[in-house]
Amino acid sequence: MPATKPVSDNDARRTPPVRVALAALVCAVLGWALGFVSWAILSLAYRAIEVVWRPILSGAVPASVALVVCTAGGAFMGWW
Repeated sequence: MPATKPVSDNDARRTPPVRVALAALVCAVLGWALGFVSWAILSLAYRAIEVVWRPILSGAVPASVALVVCTAGGAFMGWW
């Protein structure tokens, strides 16, 4: 059997440019996708906040409802 040289941690072989470009592309696509999902979730949360709080702040619903809404939200988050 021929003797093979073990690959060390200090091996200075260059990474092929195609692999670097592919890794950059994957990072860009994942970054875009995760950023879009985060933006969409935060936009939905903002809309939900407006749906819940606008009637309370405008006076259409009694202010005591805020206590119920906050308690229910806290209980839901604790359960989740």
